[in-house]
Amino acid sequence: MDIIPNLYLKWGVLRDLTEAADRNADIGKAIFDDEDNGAVAFARLLRGDRGPPASVAQKLVGQMNRAIRGWRLRHRAPAPEENLLSLAELEGPLLPFVQAVVDGLPGVDPDRLDHAHRTIVDDIAACDVVGRGAPQLVVERFAAERSFEDAIPSGGAGPIEFKAGVHKGQLAIVGVSGVPAAAYTMFTRDPAPLGRRIWEMAWNETVLWLPSPFMPELVEGRLLLLRRPQPLKPSPGRFIVTTALVWREADLATLDPRGKNPPPGALDENETMQFLTRLRRMRRAASEDGRKSQAREAATVSVSSASYLVA
Repeated sequence: MDIIPNLYLKWGVLRDLTEAADRNADIGKAIFDDEDNGAVAFARLLRGDRGPPASVAQKLVGQMNRAIRGWRLRHRAPAPEENLLSLAELEGPLLPFVQAVVDGLPGVDPDRLDHAHRTIVDDIAACDVVGRGAPQLVVERFAAERSFEDAIPSGGAGPIEFKAGVHKGQLAIVGVSGVPAAAYTMFTRDPAPLGRRIWEMAWNETVLWLPSPFMPELVEGRLLLLRRPQPLKPSPGRFIVTTALVWREADLATLDPRGKNPPPGALDENETMQFLTRLRRMRRAASEDGRKSQAREAATVSVSSASYLVA
């Protein structure tokens, strides 16, 4: 079976929602039937370093259904007549998987649902890999062809708010002195301000890409990610913009799951999750050098993010 790039997120959310107590190491030993190497093999599976053999995949689905049945038993919910998850859900898209798990946990604590929602949004937006000292991504709002005096940066006074049809927006990176080999920019839509959770929406409603990779333009010390200010789509919610700047052309094939020299375009769900896995792997490799990590990161890839609201 192929690598399942969203497996770590599916497994983590399921464990959190079902309040599973079994350790990952013990699960690994059970599904691989290997006391000595099962824990390591399962860790590699979750990291996306390998795909599961068919027998392991089937056992993992069994463990997932066991966790759901255990939760229902503890919370005195009727036992399901059949397994709620199958290999199709294991291999399939992330958000329908989470919805299936939620449907299998009637009356689950809303706080746990909110936590699962935040976990998924933050993970897709790669909030964990935004580097300290990384170039700053700023969002700028335009109206009537005039810019507000100050752009609002990530970590500033708060997300800037746009009104679709009224404002245009520009994205820029500040704090850089040169042009990278390429840039990748994605938008993660958080529907929480609308009273919804991310798995209640379709993937293509929640994750958008600028055609990537692309070459940003350096203008007066600002790396412009858009050629000109753009009108916003009438999709309300909070949006997190994540940009990865790749500084060496040789690293493009390492980062992009589509291979060397891909044409600019939107990554699909599978490609997006592989991209995030590879991005984290590159950052992890940079961090292994300890004090040299910041220099290595600057030489390979830097990640910046910011957020804005659409009313």
